[in-house]
Amino acid sequence: MCPASLSLEPAADTFVNADHPDENKGTDKNIKTRPESDKLKHGLLRFDLSSLPAEASLQSATFLVTSDNSRNDHAVEIRALLTAWSETGATWQSPGGGAAWAGGGDFGGGDYADTVYATLMPVGDKTQLSADVTGLALDWLSGASANHGLVMLATGTDGGDAKWFTRDED
Repeated sequence: MCPASLSLEPAADTFVNADHPDENKGTDKNIKTRPESDKLKHGLLRFDLSSLPAEASLQSATFLVTSDNSRNDHAVEIRALLTAWSETGATWQSPGGGAAWAGGGDFGGGDYADTVYATLMPVGDKTQLSADVTGLALDWLSGASANHGLVMLATGTDGGDAKWFTRDED
């Protein structure tokens, strides 16, 4: 079999917002992240791997995201999500569909894995940034872990929003 490359757009993307804990952002044109403690914002993305051919052998998987603006002392850690969520239902208080986040309350540490696949900095100028997520994608494909997607977990002390392009961007 000849090697081939396949690009997958997110099947779902949104962000959760501690400052407006009951608002869903699934149709927003940007994913926003913010590390400010009482106004946290974290991005959520999920990928549908069902379009991969059954006979495919995954050699590598790279998460690509485009930064829309530059921020100082603001980073996002790319981690696996452990809790199922809905693009049109996820809020800070609930992953959607009447379910609760893992801790039984707000979005928190029980909803994402400890492993950090990359730390990305919002640098603006429509810069594309990448993270190697090969190990995670292999786990999803083998069934070793459930595919609930990725979290862009905001860290730092910045008091502003970093904006990242979504699949809904015109």
